[in-house]
Amino acid sequence: MDRHEGFKIAEGFLQRSVMPDEPSMAIDADAVRERGGMLVLPYNSVEFLRTRRMEDMLLDCWPIIVDMATGAVRFSDITERGDFC
Repeated sequence: MDRHEGFKIAEGFLQRSVMPDEPSMAIDADAVRERGGMLVLPYNSVEFLRTRRMEDMLLDCWPIIVDMATGAVRFSDITERGDFC
């Protein structure tokens, strides 16, 4: 799988994960990177990605991880902070 396919998988995963009462979210395309066969995709509110103002940033947005070999997708967690964050 290439980066574009991984990005699309992560976008769908993020959109399915956002609850109706939450702000709109998007992947921070400028910060996407590959590490150890995984595509690491940070995300935040659309407003923060547009303005880059700290007051628009949402906290606790652990990056989305896509396994480039299998297409498996998930949110990373605090135990992986040194690996992906």
